[in-house]
Amino acid sequence: MMEAAVNTTVHGNGSVPPPEGLSFTLAQSIPLAFVLFLVIVGAALGNIIVVGTLAQTWPNTIGKPGNLLVFWLAVADGLLALLVMPFSLVTTIGDSWILGDVFCQIEGFLFTFLTTSSNMALGMISLNRYYKVSQPSASENIARARAKKLLLYGWIHAAAVAVTVVSGWGNVSSGEDLVCLPTWDTSARSLTNLVFVSIAAYILPSCIMGITYYRIFHIVRRRSKKVIPHASSLKESDRNNPRGSLATNNGGAQGNGAVAGPSRPTNGTAHFTVQSNGANGVSVLPRAAQTHMHSSYQKQATENKTVVTLLIILGMFMVLWTPFIIVTFVRSFAPELVGPSTRAITVLMVFVNSAANPVVYSLRNTSFRAAARDFVCACGC
Repeated sequence: MMEAAVNTTVHGNGSVPPPEGLSFTLAQSIPLAFVLFLVIVGAALGNIIVVGTLAQTWPNTIGKPGNLLVFWLAVADGLLALLVMPFSLVTTIGDSWILGDVFCQIEGFLFTFLTTSSNMALGMISLNRYYKVSQPSASENIARARAKKLLLYGWIHAAAVAVTVVSGWGNVSSGEDLVCLPTWDTSARSLTNLVFVSIAAYILPSCIMGITYYRIFHIVRRRSKKVIPHASSLKESDRNNPRGSLATNNGGAQGNGAVAGPSRPTNGTAHFTVQSNGANGVSVLPRAAQTHMHSSYQKQATENKTVVTLLIILGMFMVLWTPFIIVTFVRSFAPELVGPSTRAITVLMVFVNSAANPVVYSLRNTSFRAAARDFVCACGC
């Protein structure tokens, strides 16, 4: 393996000697490099497809608040795949960071900025979804303006967090990691930065997602309880009118068969649709009620699907990010307890999160899958 580059990192309590490298055996490096390669390719291609799909239909889709935020998420994840992840592969093959301290600082900034931006995008998407569910009557212009404000705040928030780790409050070191990362020790200055970055980059987005998804779940659940009794009352109305005659306009139709009323009422009579209901007689429903009930069920199904999608995203985020945060804290107080393999796996899990985001959105959105296929085919499939 290549010899480790000299890289002295100044911490809050003074200088520490340069790291000795990843210390991976060949049997560890080869499978890790292979998995990293797959994650990099998957994250890059997946997010490029999302960006390209939305850009291809820009006037119709990108102006929609939700799509604008998904576009931001894909840009952040895509840049992470292109500007940060490849150097982790170089480090794995070389067994140490070989690109010098200046580039290490740049990579540390980009890692912090892009991961925080991605996490904040997830939080802003959940917040925007909550506004949409809780305020369905809000105009498109208001929703779009709100989404732009959320996007702007997210980028500024991520940049502010990233600046702290390279400005002297925090530190960036190649250490024994796959890529240059913020590192902390037990000095007061370092620990305050660790707490700040953890809250701003992980805890805040997690809380936003958790709280908004909880509220969305209860709103959807409350609405579903309203839809079901409404349908039950209509069925009860059917049972109260078994085998009875049905007067249409001009008293024209009576009986138990399947009868479709006229296209519009005349002479002031109500418009009904009559359907056969077997031995129980006929089902008598006003067409307006049928349309309303179908619309309610359709809307409820969409909201239920949204809840499931959001829960998948939240669960995936927590599973893939929490180990990295825990290892970061443990490493700051007792670095000897965290080996290179553990650090590599937790960083890899963070990378997997950026690769998985476009997969979740595409699998859960039929119209997006169709648009993505069109984009891929337009590129020469």
